[in-house]
Amino acid sequence: MKQILFIALLPVLGIACGSNNNEEDRLKQIDKQGAVESKISITHLGDTADLLTTTHTVWKNNVAVKLSVKYDTLPSLGKTQIADQNDTLKTINKDYEIYITVKE
Repeated sequence: MKQILFIALLPVLGIACGSNNNEEDRLKQIDKQGAVESKISITHLGDTADLLTTTHTVWKNNVAVKLSVKYDTLPSLGKTQIADQNDTLKTINKDYEIYITVKE
């Protein structure tokens, strides 16, 4: 079970860890015979809050047997400035880092 859960989380881990996004590192398709697929996203709601969305889909015999979606409001981390391709400063919202621990 630990291996299936880890495989299902590979796309999330790649994004969260800032991987170099090599095509060979990306999981093409989840084995839906028996897997837990987890997705995490953070949406900026404005200057003061962010929305954390956590979705878990349980797959058995190619059928989604359970779907769990949870929403949490997080305080915004504020703004930061970055230089674009023309060395013009842009102000953007700071992003949370996402870490996932998988236990058996």
